[in-house]
Amino acid sequence: MTDASATAPPISKRRRWRRVVLVLLAIALLAGLGGYGALRYASRSYVNDLQRIPDPFVSIPASTRPSRTNVGMTLLVAGLDTESRRTRDGKLTTTEPQARSDVLMVVRISPDRSQASVISIPRDSWVEIPGHRKAKINASYAWGQAPLTVQTVERLTNLRIDHVAIIDWTGFRALTDAVGGVDVTIPADSHDSSQGVTFTKGTHHFDGTQALLYVRQRYGLPRGDIDRVQRQQNFLRLLMTQLLSKETLTDPAKLLGLLRAVSETVRVDSGFTTDDMLSLAADAPKLRTGVRFLTAPVAGLGREGTESVVYLNHTLGKPFWQAVKSDKLDAYVAKHGVDGLAKAPR
Repeated sequence: MTDASATAPPISKRRRWRRVVLVLLAIALLAGLGGYGALRYASRSYVNDLQRIPDPFVSIPASTRPSRTNVGMTLLVAGLDTESRRTRDGKLTTTEPQARSDVLMVVRISPDRSQASVISIPRDSWVEIPGHRKAKINASYAWGQAPLTVQTVERLTNLRIDHVAIIDWTGFRALTDAVGGVDVTIPADSHDSSQGVTFTKGTHHFDGTQALLYVRQRYGLPRGDIDRVQRQQNFLRLLMTQLLSKETLTDPAKLLGLLRAVSETVRVDSGFTTDDMLSLAADAPKLRTGVRFLTAPVAGLGREGTESVVYLNHTLGKPFWQAVKSDKLDAYVAKHGVDGLAKAPR
């Protein structure tokens, strides 16, 4: 592969990667700490230090929200098109002027916590934004931050969101570098004219900067934004595998580095308590073979004015999201099929 760090043009603020990572990374990481007393104590300290966002649910009219699901958990993960900076005291802080949620993932954890479904909603999905108009779904964050994003996703899916996690490009790069990089297999050559980088067939070891280029690519891929979603999911899968590897879980220094990266770059809603997250962490080993990656049903690609958009398949979408809510995705997939994550996506 062309040396991405040497040949790629500077990444402008508007065009930076469609950020992706989810709080499951922190959960998976924390799962390995049970046997280490000092690290277990450190994990609680770092989770306590996670940045909090104001309650995103309080401003949403109760009458407009889907019915409550009493079992399992539904998380909304947003990756923002913005960057973090360090303040004088050394802490990272995030500014969000007109930030867009360029990655949206719904994470449904089953009641027994043995299964998790990670469902991507393409950033260009053409949807109704409550109180505004039809637009790409990534505009919901720019127009109303987390509350409007939650409201938009709940209206689209009829799923009640329990918690929200947010991260930006700084967090993605930091988490990738904290595990020592990730090996990614690319099945065919592709050239990204937008970023000026060529990805060659084979397995490559990506650091955080190179990984950003990989998950940002849309041009030069057969299905454009849909293939980009698959790359994002693939990298998340590989990163989770690396987090749960023996090499990571038996290295206290690496674990502490990961905890530090998570605590500095992941933000969660104020109602997502430390005990909630540590409880999930205790059950995370059950998820080693129980995480599936899917994309919301898509009808096709098109244009709205000057914008290229993704049209969602609402006919299939209604039973799809109901299957997610009732934890019956196996039956849905058997009947309808689904755009799942390939072993080595383009």
